[in-house]
Amino acid sequence: MAYYKTAGIVLRRTNLGEADRIVTFITPEFGKLRAVARGVRRIKSRLAGHLELFGEVQLMLATGRSLDVITSARLERSAEAISGDYGRLSASYLFAEMIDRLAGEGHPQPQLYDCARSSYAELVGRGADGLLELWFKLRLASVLGYRPHLDSCTLCREQAGEEYWFSCEAGGIVCRSCSTTRRPLSPNQIKLWRLLLDHPLEPVRRVQGAAAAAAASLAVCDEFYDYTFGKRFKSSQLL
Repeated sequence: MAYYKTAGIVLRRTNLGEADRIVTFITPEFGKLRAVARGVRRIKSRLAGHLELFGEVQLMLATGRSLDVITSARLERSAEAISGDYGRLSASYLFAEMIDRLAGEGHPQPQLYDCARSSYAELVGRGADGLLELWFKLRLASVLGYRPHLDSCTLCREQAGEEYWFSCEAGGIVCRSCSTTRRPLSPNQIKLWRLLLDHPLEPVRRVQGAAAAAAASLAVCDEFYDYTFGKRFKSSQLL
């Protein structure tokens, strides 16, 4: 039996049998990883306190036939602050669902892990808001290979002046001549999206008007997800 180590963030837990659980993680080395925690639902289990939902853990696992087995776990960052706050909890479930449904298994995804790690650290430290949700969704799309084109008209490559629309079909902004939609993005909103895609969230928070621009453009990002992935993810504010 082979053993290996990895870091992980707990995305989901599903009861198995009388005392076990299947735990789903996002990891840097293996992407999404599902493993069995034996006896974790027993009162005296040493694993139980280290596999809390949305927590960041260091894991030791043993390879199994269908699912690998968690042999030890050490909680590195608790998500206890999330459980007592509805906004934090809603955003946490949304982020976990999106990663669980969109991430691949069995190959390295360090950028996706870093995105999840930073997002949950923000939720624990600062709380949930529209700016964090937009940052997470844009970074997730970029990591998955669907970074929206925001530098010029996606179709004709001309600068769009002061009038911009977002085309889900084209995957980015379009000019008036190429637009077949009326989903506008203002110049300030486009600048914000660029900043969120290329910079950590903390310095972007200091940009004047960032929160208002995020709130106004979050619905456009949600439509982009619906079109691109064919999956509907409700905003954390609607959960």
